[in-house]
Amino acid sequence: MVPRPVPGTTGLIAYQGLGAWVSLYDFVFTKAPIDPAQATQAMANRGVQTLYLQTSRWNLPDDITAADQVAQFIEGAHNHGIRVVGWYLPGFADVNLDVQRSMAVINFRTPAGQHFDGLAPDIEDKNAVNHNVAAFDAGIVSYSRALRAAVGPKVALGAIVPDAVNNQRFPPGWVGFPWAEIARDYDVIMPMGYWSVTKGSNCSQQYDAGAYTRNVASTTISLMGVTKPMLVVGGVGDCNTVAEVQSYVAAASSVGIGASIYSFETVQRSAGATAMWKALQTAIRH
Repeated sequence: MVPRPVPGTTGLIAYQGLGAWVSLYDFVFTKAPIDPAQATQAMANRGVQTLYLQTSRWNLPDDITAADQVAQFIEGAHNHGIRVVGWYLPGFADVNLDVQRSMAVINFRTPAGQHFDGLAPDIEDKNAVNHNVAAFDAGIVSYSRALRAAVGPKVALGAIVPDAVNNQRFPPGWVGFPWAEIARDYDVIMPMGYWSVTKGSNCSQQYDAGAYTRNVASTTISLMGVTKPMLVVGGVGDCNTVAEVQSYVAAASSVGIGASIYSFETVQRSAGATAMWKALQTAIRH
C-alpha cells in the first residue's frame, strides 16, 4: 500500500521541536520527587519547548494525580514559554473511565486559569485486560473513537504508541494492533523508538540510533497505511551514548516534527548530559 498524505491539524505546534518527558515516577512515586519550579527552570535552560507530563493511569484513584504539582508544572513551564502536553495511561478495560480521565486533562485548569496545550494517551498497557490481545485491540479502537468524538476535530491528539520494530520480537503480543484506527483518530503519532532495548545491559556499546529511528518511522507508516505528523521518541536516557543521541536527533528531525528522549531526569543524570542536550537542541523549531 502506498501511504497517502493526511493534512496537518491545527494545534500541532504543541508537539513540535524539543521535548522533555516527566512521569509520575519522577514527582509522585519516588523518594526524591522533583520540584516543578526547579525542573521547569532546568528545562528552560536546556532549550526544551514542550513538556510531556503524565497525569494519571487507569489503576489510580484520581482523574488527575497530584493535581497541585501538575498545576505547578503547567504554570512553571508556561512562565518559561514551554508548552505542556498531558499524557495519560489508559487500560482499555473501562473505556468510559479512560475517556473521563482523558477529558480531565483537556478540562484541567490551574489556580491561575492555565491549561494543558495538548493530550497524548500512552497506548501500550495490557494489564487491565489481563493481556488478552483481542480485548486490548478492541479497547484501543473503542477508546480512541470515543475520545476523538469527545474532544472534537479541532483538538490535536497525540498517540504514544509501541515501537513497531521492537514488536517484531514477539508478534503474538501485538497481533491485530489497530494501526489504521490510530491513524484515523490521532493527529500526531509518537512511537516509543527506544533503541536502548536492543542493547541489553551493555549501555556503553554504540548503536546506530539513527537507522533504528528511521526504521521505526517507516515501519509505523507502512502499518498505518498513511503518513501522519510523527514524533519518534528516543531513549531510554540512562542507556544512551552522546553519539547515539546525535544520530537519533538527525533522523528524528528528518522523519518527524521534533525530538525528545525519555526521560528528562535520566538524561539530566547522564554523564554526557550537556553534550546530549546540545545535540537535542538542534531539534528546536520556531
